[in-house]
Amino acid sequence: MELSDLMELVEIDEPGGFSFFEQFAALVEAEADIPFEPIFLLFSGADAHALSELTEGYFQDMLENMPDDQVELHSLMSAIGQNLTGLADLAGKGSSREESLRSYAEEFFRFRGWFLEEGAVACENAVTGDESRVSVLDALTLARLEALGGDTHYYDFSERLDYPLSEYVFSVGAYGEDGD
Repeated sequence: MELSDLMELVEIDEPGGFSFFEQFAALVEAEADIPFEPIFLLFSGADAHALSELTEGYFQDMLENMPDDQVELHSLMSAIGQNLTGLADLAGKGSSREESLRSYAEEFFRFRGWFLEEGAVACENAVTGDESRVSVLDALTLARLEALGGDTHYYDFSERLDYPLSEYVFSVGAYGEDGD
């Protein structure tokens, strides 16, 4: 997949147009095998502030719809989201934009692989007893459907709690300039 294919996937004409939640969600959740380089090129042409806001919004949406009993997964997803948001914030500041965007793209690429890996989460339908193995994304989608009246499921995310955060970047900008 080339950058042009990726831009078609997220429905933009140029990387600078990557600024909407739906585009970010489409990129994260696309079933297509997307190599690192087109992702990096897309992010390099996008506004770093927009990347930060899109990242934060996407993770907030995921966290709001997560099963209540999945405390460890909630903590992990929160840390991943904060890390990515912090990396995007760094790209918007200072002279190391390209290095920060590369770090953001690397972490995004790692997250996307972890999030979409098929068979990583065990799910059991509480009504039928049917068992299946799905991706983290698919399990969280099932949990969202439960809230809308779908079947209840039991989830085992234990095999996905080993996410390799290589570095942790936290943006203090969310707490105001005086640090409170």
